[in-house]
Amino acid sequence: MKVYFVGAGPGNPELLTVKALHLLQGCKICIYAGSLVSPDVIACISPTAEKHDSASLSHPEVLSLFQEARTRGLDVIRLHTGDPSIYGAIGEQILDLEKLGIAYEVVPGVSAFQASAAALGWELTVPEVAQSIVLTRTPGRTPMPEAEELENFAKTGATLCVFLSAHAIAAHAPLLAKYYGDDCPAAVVFHASWPDQKIVQGTLADIGEKIRAEGIEKTALFIVRRASTGAQSRLYAPEFAHGYRDAKYTDSEGNQAELSEETKNVIAAMDEATWKATEGYRMTGLPVPIYDKEQKKVIYLSVDEALRRRSDYDMRMALKKTSGSMSHD
Repeated sequence: MKVYFVGAGPGNPELLTVKALHLLQGCKICIYAGSLVSPDVIACISPTAEKHDSASLSHPEVLSLFQEARTRGLDVIRLHTGDPSIYGAIGEQILDLEKLGIAYEVVPGVSAFQASAAALGWELTVPEVAQSIVLTRTPGRTPMPEAEELENFAKTGATLCVFLSAHAIAAHAPLLAKYYGDDCPAAVVFHASWPDQKIVQGTLADIGEKIRAEGIEKTALFIVRRASTGAQSRLYAPEFAHGYRDAKYTDSEGNQAELSEETKNVIAAMDEATWKATEGYRMTGLPVPIYDKEQKKVIYLSVDEALRRRSDYDMRMALKKTSGSMSHD
């Protein structure tokens, strides 16, 4: 006998994993949160299965269902909305299962933050703007650790995905605006991927009023993400090399050519020196001073932008060095 903690996904049954769908269609006993799991996903459960809505059950009552299933030799599907590992309260259930010697398995699912980003058409990791995603919530009956207050995360400038907090957005948006700015894009996605999905977009200055007007108070995700500056990821840049692609350099006439091994080695050495020079700035978060020849003044750039400019300069210098050495041969 085994208990399967299965991710129900955000709501659309087409977003269930193949394994989750197979387990639901073949299960004998299923315990699910009727207040959170979409009716369309519940409809995927075998019509002959015993169904228990955990919305009205306490933890000891759920545990009793596990124990009863063991005496009958039947597996149990414990269906959790989204991904079980995120605010799924599976930790205490697993601890008790281990004490009882009952086997279990966790089957991951698509989370609401992923479905919400897809609905918005947003990339959550914006090049040179935000490369971290914080999954968090605001305090409720379950308190937040002091170090994890929303303001502390806001200081980092990371993209925020705030769960279980639709009712508190209006109160927290002004605080977040201190760090992201009033004009920072913000969005609320209600019932992401459900038939009645609703998207509300705005800025930190007006998102609170907008969701109040829509009457959204629960089952919604709040996302705060700084707007793109237009900077692009370097991953697919021609001059970026990795284990599956050699770097290519575009000359002044727009022609691309693969770099020689000697040039690559010179660039690698320069990259190491550049990193050491900017490591302190990255650690402190301070801007990097750069002398701009065109503007004839010192400008201040983010570490990533400074590295990008330095990388372009290093490549030109490396090519000069290697072409110069070849001309002497």
